[in-house]
Amino acid sequence: MSKEKCLIIGLGQIGLKYDLNKGKEHILSHSRAIDEHPDFKIIGAVDIIKENSELFKKKYKKPTYTSIKKAIAETRPSVIIISSPSNTHSKILDEIISGPLPKAVLCEKPIDSDLIKAKKMVDICLKNNIKLYVNYIRRCDPGSIKVKNKLNKNMIAKPIKGVVWYSKGIKNNGSHFINLLEDWFGKCVSVKKLSDGNYYKNIDDSDYNFLLTFNEAEILFYSSLESSNSYNSIELSSPTGRMIYENGGEEIIWQPVVEDGINNNSTLGKKEILQKNMNQYQYNVMSCISDALRGRISPISTGEDALETLQTIDRVINGDRNEN
Repeated sequence: MSKEKCLIIGLGQIGLKYDLNKGKEHILSHSRAIDEHPDFKIIGAVDIIKENSELFKKKYKKPTYTSIKKAIAETRPSVIIISSPSNTHSKILDEIISGPLPKAVLCEKPIDSDLIKAKKMVDICLKNNIKLYVNYIRRCDPGSIKVKNKLNKNMIAKPIKGVVWYSKGIKNNGSHFINLLEDWFGKCVSVKKLSDGNYYKNIDDSDYNFLLTFNEAEILFYSSLESSNSYNSIELSSPTGRMIYENGGEEIIWQPVVEDGINNNSTLGKKEILQKNMNQYQYNVMSCISDALRGRISPISTGEDALETLQTIDRVINGDRNEN
């Protein structure tokens, strides 16, 4: 099949800069992921900051625009990436649908900072037959997929209790782990906010400590003290072992329970490394989008998945109507 033509809207860190000065083994930005992937090609980008545009043109030798409408009209992309601040996503999608329609839109997480606008985005894409995906990178990571397979095969048996540490706001960072757990365990059954945490004025987001309950899984979320550290991790405790998801997924370890046939005791056995790093996480996302567009099974977060995550966050912030 021919390569999908991609237009990037927003040339900040995730759009362009995360890997600009790193070796080729790192594929962390949309620009490099598209450029490296055999199923996609860059045809241009949109950014209002001249410095960003110049960096992009120098690196990828493709045109840049300040107008979304003009960029779409001239390049006719089949895939559009929205990598701008969260509160701009809905407005940008409105501009996208005013021109020739793409096959798919990949939107940065969260889908939007506003729940009502996020619902509108999902509805607009459904109405216009546009595939909407949201860039929750962790569910496309091979290590995370291995964890899900172990859960599905009951190798990581239920019931499960877990703890998540996150930082930098529930929408901007905590949503990554909520979305991943919803992929692993299904829809959240109930939510209980325990306490409020820090407020981050620059991103208009807050931390909360809370409990999410899934079918046969209870997961506590704690916000780390961002002033002293940035720590993102998951620990799952199962009747069959323990799973550690360290440093945002840089390393994933599974330790199965080993039975002592002599003393009838059980201990944790040898560590199985499921993942050593995430140095190509954006490439993994593009591979999952390629699978989805070609009708293959894909773990990519859809707009509906991301909307469910935002609804869970709203239940944390504003209360759960299902809470006793």
